[in-house]
Amino acid sequence: LQRSSDQDQSEEGTVLSSAGGLLRLALPGKVAVGQVVRVGESLAVVLRFDRKGAVAALFAAGTPATGAAAIPSSHGVLTLKKGDWPAGLSFACVADIVDPAGEA
Repeated sequence: LQRSSDQDQSEEGTVLSSAGGLLRLALPGKVAVGQVVRVGESLAVVLRFDRKGAVAALFAAGTPATGAAAIPSSHGVLTLKKGDWPAGLSFACVADIVDPAGEA
């Protein structure tokens, strides 16, 4: 699923609002479900989008300020890392199982 606009993809977007680890973002250019977005020092992944903007899940604690820069990744979409997980694994950090560069 993708959305296109007339804006250049190299532009940065902005955080429109945030609550409970979810962000409403205004993003330029093409947007895809699973696309990685850098918000400050953290990463977020686009869950859905509509004409009002994109909704993304933040991969870090904290709440970015409204108006903060949201920079779409040029690496494509989030992918799961290939791994040999031990039997009985009950907890893993997001960084252990996903690859924001889309190269897994």
